[in-house]
Amino acid sequence: MDVRFSLCCLLLSILASLRCFSVVYGDANLTKSSPTPINRDLYHSSSDLIEEIKSLVHRHPDKLMIETMKTANKGYEAEITVVTYCRSRKESDDRSKFRILLMK
Repeated sequence: MDVRFSLCCLLLSILASLRCFSVVYGDANLTKSSPTPINRDLYHSSSDLIEEIKSLVHRHPDKLMIETMKTANKGYEAEITVVTYCRSRKESDDRSKFRILLMK
């Protein structure tokens, strides 16, 4: 049992050390454009996405609510946007609500 454990540990350490000897090509052409274009219909900027979500909340005030929470400490600032979905805004049971955190 101890021999198997020792062999297993030796094999794992050899496999882990192989990553240290990987080849890196420093002469790669970094100015070359990406071979895969970015699909702008699929990916959006954070600010565009927040604006779309705000307009969605504005169109459905009976089911959606948006809150923005900000805080700062020693020069660091953070802002989190929370969208709450609820079948009826009159419901007071938190278990029936869904919250989505959005970060910039």
